[in-house]
Amino acid sequence: MGKNLRQIIDYQIKGLPLKIMKFKGQYEEIFSPPHFHIFEIEIQFFIDGDGYYFIKNRRYKIEKGKVLIIHRKDLHYFINPEEKKPIEKITVMMKKDLLGENIKFLRKIFKCEEIHQVFFNERDFIISKFLLEEILEIIGRKKIKKEDIFTIKLNLSKFFYILEKAIKNFQRKEKISSFDERINKAIEFINKNYFNRIRVEEICKELNISKYHFSHIFKKFTGLSFRKYLLERRLFESKKMLIETNLKLNIIARKCGFFNLPFFFREFKNKYGLTPNQYRRLIKVR
Repeated sequence: MGKNLRQIIDYQIKGLPLKIMKFKGQYEEIFSPPHFHIFEIEIQFFIDGDGYYFIKNRRYKIEKGKVLIIHRKDLHYFINPEEKKPIEKITVMMKKDLLGENIKFLRKIFKCEEIHQVFFNERDFIISKFLLEEILEIIGRKKIKKEDIFTIKLNLSKFFYILEKAIKNFQRKEKISSFDERINKAIEFINKNYFNRIRVEEICKELNISKYHFSHIFKKFTGLSFRKYLLERRLFESKKMLIETNLKLNIIARKCGFFNLPFFFREFKNKYGLTPNQYRRLIKVR
């Protein structure tokens, strides 16, 4: 795809707990390693595209009309698509107090942490696309008036009403294959035992699968090797503990499965660009 079709719009209003962005382009242009956000909810509204999105412990197919729901501190990332079809999506990240009195209306969405995907029918898709694009147009103005903020909140309320309706009517149609079940079990095992010394052989024995076959399907399903996924999970948990606790770094390292402190420091800096100490100081300043 030519560069003239590439589009990235990223807006955030100062003082408003909302971040909204639109992307149109190739997968490589929006790739990011496994990560999480401090916003209480992130919505990925797909206008078009191909590939998979990994959330928490499952991968989800990207396609037109699909909406992905990502909660605060859910580990998530794109998995490289096979067909290399351009992706077009709108992302909304917000905190639940943005809509004030409407929080009761949003409770189902913010509390429903087990459903990460829904489909919009054609009508709801068209309406939602219009609502979100109008927000983008408003935020892109040089001067935002008081009535503009009202329109933004009203549009978000309408969009989340459609989303809540989709969640309410959600019926899981897709069947999980034995392939998916095995990887889900492996990921659940990692998520529950990442702080221990984990050997791939013990997981293979539990799943009754060869190490070679397991490594192949794990990479295909998650987009990461077993070792890389385990490392990302441990770094993810260590970052959370740096934010949420005042524990010493050596204790955090052990609690997250790092039994070699220099290795923990090196991998943390490789991923986040800061040492654990530097990151903690930065968070305290904020």
